[in-house]
Amino acid sequence: MKKFLTSEEAINLLPDGDEIHTFYNFPLGLVGADWERKYVIEKLNNPNNKIEICGEAARGMNHGICVYPNREISQSDILFIETDMDKLNEMDPLPEKKEEKAAGVESHSEKEIYQGCIRLMRQMVKRFEEYLDITGVDLSGIYEDERFSVALSNFEIVQNLFLYGTTHSGGTSTREKCKELGLDDSDYVEFHFTEDPNADDEKDV
Repeated sequence: MKKFLTSEEAINLLPDGDEIHTFYNFPLGLVGADWERKYVIEKLNNPNNKIEICGEAARGMNHGICVYPNREISQSDILFIETDMDKLNEMDPLPEKKEEKAAGVESHSEKEIYQGCIRLMRQMVKRFEEYLDITGVDLSGIYEDERFSVALSNFEIVQNLFLYGTTHSGGTSTREKCKELGLDDSDYVEFHFTEDPNADDEKDV
């Protein structure tokens, strides 16, 4: 999908210096030249022109934006302009750059992920209880000890959350992972209906 820029955005992406390299892609090959900065800016400010972010090939040559008349054009009408690629990649990362950026996003610690998992499961039970209430299922007559309740051990939770399908999913490794997280693998976390479906979620264990 084409991505267009305003003249202000494009000018902000120009490299420093009084001269900026450009090229046209004519049928017989690329024809490049250095343009004075003021003429490049005039070209970008022309209201009859469109400014577009280039594809990977031109970006690989450090020409990340192009400008062309706002009419039916041929390839040779497109002027490719030298670009500050750091700024452009920050604004519009290429697919592999997006993956690198995502990989660099800081995540929670494993203990916080464990706590988040408990919170999500409790929220799910609460939403189920609210659903039964909305559909007219009367829970008021059910004794407290007969209300929906499931207890999972830290061993089960940690094994499924962190080690399932790995070569370390056995008992010894799971108990070691629980110890690493500061958890007693034999302790249980209970997920159950509350007396009041509208009550606040339970706090993390």
